[in-house]
Amino acid sequence: MHKRIIPAIVAASLAFSVVPSALAEEPANVENQELNQNQEGQVAALEKVEEGSSDLEIIAGVAVIAGVVAAIAGGVHWAVQQRMIPNPLPGIIPNPPAPKKAAVKKAAAKPAPKPAPKPAAKPAPAKQAVEKPAPAPRPARAATYKNCTDVWNKLGRSIYARDAGFQSKFDRDGDGVGCERDPR
Repeated sequence: MHKRIIPAIVAASLAFSVVPSALAEEPANVENQELNQNQEGQVAALEKVEEGSSDLEIIAGVAVIAGVVAAIAGGVHWAVQQRMIPNPLPGIIPNPPAPKKAAVKKAAAKPAPKPAPKPAAKPAPAKQAVEKPAPAPRPARAATYKNCTDVWNKLGRSIYARDAGFQSKFDRDGDGVGCERDPR
């Protein structure tokens, strides 16, 4: 990136520094000519000032401006192609080509190498003893409570609607918490 930008900046700065200095020298020369020449020289100098810039200066100015515009356009085109900036002029600047699907498919199509098969282990000698089956899970016994004293004696706290054994008779105010006071 720097290989292109730095020469463009140097060229633009040289071009802009040369043109103003060339224009600045001309009026100084005209003033010196006016002081040193007689009346005919003064008339010739005034005619030169009235003529304006020479053709060479105009061409140089146009060339510098065209170079700066070309450098900016080239930089924008390069940045768009590198996908660094979105395309500001899609009708004028071509969009970058889409990534090739074949390359993406090839990369995705390569399967990971399969590990080498492990050598089969020798089977252990068969046991004659029959293994005991795992005990069946016990069904949860539904907790039942006679009254709030029984709840506090077994749980040590209030009973909630999510707890097993909850009954609506324990919850007088209907807030989902039964036996809210310790009756002991």
